[in-house]
Amino acid sequence: MKRAVFFFCGNLEKDPVAAHVLKQSRALFPLEETSQCIDGRPVLIWERPDGSVIHYVTTAEVLSDDYRRYLPILNGLFGDFSVAGLVNWHAGGNAPDKVLCAHTTGDVPSGQFGSAAPAAMFSLLRAMEEFRQGLGLNDFRTSLEATHWSGVQKGLDPRLLLDYAVPLMDIEIGSVPMSYEDHRAAEALARSLRTFSTTAAL
Repeated sequence: MKRAVFFFCGNLEKDPVAAHVLKQSRALFPLEETSQCIDGRPVLIWERPDGSVIHYVTTAEVLSDDYRRYLPILNGLFGDFSVAGLVNWHAGGNAPDKVLCAHTTGDVPSGQFGSAAPAAMFSLLRAMEEFRQGLGLNDFRTSLEATHWSGVQKGLDPRLLLDYAVPLMDIEIGSVPMSYEDHRAAEALARSLRTFSTTAAL
């Protein structure tokens, strides 16, 4: 059975994007609460007729910011999944104002890289571009971002990435407040998660 899990920080002050994407997901798809709780909030699932399942996890912190604490949860509950994604925001001095993007996790300077799923990443980007066009986000663009891991900025050891074997990618909206709050961009990501995570590419 193919299973995917996506993580969303529920605090808009810590992550200005993830909660918007989760809200769109709940509005668009029949997500059901499970008995599992993380940070006091139930894990949601969406089961497809083909038997594949998507898990939606709300966290109190951005996953990569408190990765050491979340690692036992990742391995204990989601250690045998096909793919994982961290929905968050894109920012930076040279970041485009309106972008949908994704990247694999790793730290180039130290040579530490998490697992990757190239076919799943390709499927994701295709879905993002399809929904970008379909929802009329003509001023946005879809982009693959260079591999990096924001946990390093929080002082975390990049070798921690090796402790979770499931391919984990960041899935983002950038890069200014107007973009973070664009409901069409949030919907594009919500629809992309559902589409790409259950394809045969996984």
